Amino acid sequence: MQKLQSKNAFNCSLNWFAAIFGLFIPGCGHAIKGHYSTAFYFQSICYICLFLYSWTRWITTLTGFLLFISTIGALHFISFILAFLNSNNANRARKPYLASLLFPLAFSVIFVAVFVIKPKLLGFQIYKIPTESMSPAINIGDIIMVDTWIYDQKQPAIGDIIVFFSPFETDKPLIKRVHKHETRSALEATRDVYYVLGDNSKHSTDSRYFGNIERSQIIGKAIFRLGNIEHFSIGDYKSKLLY
Repeated sequence: MQKLQSKNAFNCSLNWFAAIFGLFIPGCGHAIKGHYSTAFYFQSICYICLFLYSWTRWITTLTGFLLFISTIGALHFISFILAFLNSNNANRARKPYLASLLFPLAFSVIFVAVFVIKPKLLGFQIYKIPTESMSPAINIGDIIMVDTWIYDQKQPAIGDIIVFFSPFETDKPLIKRVHKHETRSALEATRDVYYVLGDNSKHSTDSRYFGNIERSQIIGKAIFRLGNIEHFSIGDYKSKLLY
C-alpha cells in the first residue's frame, strides 16, 4: 500500500512538473513523460507558425502579431493540459529529467541564438529602447517591432523611424528618424546616404555628430510599439503605430 501511494505521489508530481514545463516550452512536458514524438510535434508546430506568420509578413501588422501571440498561447495551453492528463507507464516515466528536457530545450536555444545572430532570418526583430532620444514618439522601456525586410525592395522614406548600426560601435543598434536622403556618385558607382535625427534633439546622438549613414548600416524600420516594459503598459492602438 505504501509503495502504491508513493508511486501515485510520484506520478502526480511528474504530471505537474511536466505540465509546468509544457506551459513555458510547448512539447517540453511531453518529453519529460517520454512522449518524444508529441514533443517534436508541438515544437515543430510552434516554429512552423512563426515562419508562416513571418514570411507572409502577417506578423509585421498589429492584427497579425496579436493573432500570432494568440496562436502560440493556444499551443502553450494545449501542451499544458495534455502534459498533465496524458498517462505513462512507470518505466518510461522514470527516465532522467535532464535527458527528457534535452531535445526541446536544445531546439529552443539554437533557434533563439540563430534569431539573435541573424536579424533578417524572419524578417522582423524586437528591441527594447534604452534612451529618450526618440521621445515622445518612443520612450525609455518601449518594446518595438522592426521590419527587417521592408527596405529590400524600396528606399527609406523621409519621416521613417529606422534602426541602424552605430557608426561608432558597429554592433550597437540606434534608432532615429530619417530627415534627408541623398544619392551620391563616385567612380561610376552610386550609394545612398541618410541624414537621421532623434525627435528629442537635446538628448540624441545622431547625424549632427556622426554624419550621414549608409544604406548597408540600416537594420530595418520601426513599425509599431508593443508596450513598455518599465511601466508594464500596453497603450492604445494609435500609440503603437509608428508609421
